[in-house]
Amino acid sequence: MFLGHINDLQNNEWKVLPHLKQWALHCNDEKYSLFSNVCPHQGSFFRGTQGKNTRLCPYHGWSFDNKGEPVGSGTTEYWCKNENSLLNKKVFIWNNFIFSEDPDLPEYDFLNTKHLKLENFRVDTVKANYKDIYSIFLDIDHLPIVHPKVYDQLQTTNVEWSIRKKSNIQLAPNNKEFESNYTKSMFLEDRERKYGAAWFAVYPYTTIEYFPGVWINCVFLPISENETAISVYQYRDTRYSEENWKLNLEIWEKAWEQDNEQALLIDPTFKPTLLEPAKIHYLKWLEQNGL
Repeated sequence: MFLGHINDLQNNEWKVLPHLKQWALHCNDEKYSLFSNVCPHQGSFFRGTQGKNTRLCPYHGWSFDNKGEPVGSGTTEYWCKNENSLLNKKVFIWNNFIFSEDPDLPEYDFLNTKHLKLENFRVDTVKANYKDIYSIFLDIDHLPIVHPKVYDQLQTTNVEWSIRKKSNIQLAPNNKEFESNYTKSMFLEDRERKYGAAWFAVYPYTTIEYFPGVWINCVFLPISENETAISVYQYRDTRYSEENWKLNLEIWEKAWEQDNEQALLIDPTFKPTLLEPAKIHYLKWLEQNGL
């Protein structure tokens, strides 16, 4: 599951993510890890969603430092001392993005994420099953029907697919002869690269989209059979122009709106049999993992 980018936290900072409330992402000495967001005393979540250094329990005042070590016992000092460290987990880093598990993605030399800044974050609620929304992400054939003219500026044709153990990759080759307002906002080196866009699906809940100048990552959290909360992270490459950022957001937001509208039109009780290899692989993986 996607947790963030290494630029999201400064040293000694921590952050609780909406899609992983039981854990907090910590940065200590430029190293990242997950620490429990639940006080080991009587199970209360710690106070706050982002901060620096000490974690404080709002129930009895137990406190812990940023490395999960006990600091104080609050109002229970005389009968119940805080003596145990918080549970912690290692994280995995791919291309400067942080994950709770190995994302099963290869390295690509054309992807540069060193200059990313999280410009926007929100949680969208969609009245559809997460599997149906996710399957739309794995579908390239819907683009001209669901997104008429939206992707015209990107020329996302002849997409190359790669299906891995627990991930799916779509790479869109550059059309160096094609020009639009969007391509004019790109760097020359972007135009010269083999690929101009990329989509990554990290099972079961994470999607990652790359276009020159922007990365937009989403995490799907099932609420019920027919409702999904989606954490949307919009990262801007600070080297690019304001025009590039504006065009990227316009394209993505329109496509996102259309995809969610399509998700609402899918009958959640229907069991399709005529599926593309990427969807078959994803649904089989879910079944094998009890999801």
